[in-house]
Amino acid sequence: MEALEQEAANGNLANSMVFFYTDNSTVESCLYKGNSSSSKLFELMVRMRKLEMIHNTRIIVSHVSGKRM
Repeated sequence: MEALEQEAANGNLANSMVFFYTDNSTVESCLYKGNSSSSKLFELMVRMRKLEMIHNTRIIVSHVSGKRM
């Protein structure tokens, strides 16, 4: 998330598409659904959505098995 925010600050996310792969299915579910009872996961989701809205970018989240990563 911090790397994405830095790229946004540098102006590299405008009108772009970002593929976010994670081996954590709980994180993927939270980002896909847009909600979580965990305050930390909810804050992560809010930060991602704000990046999408402010910088007109599309972040696509996908779960990849840890064995495949």
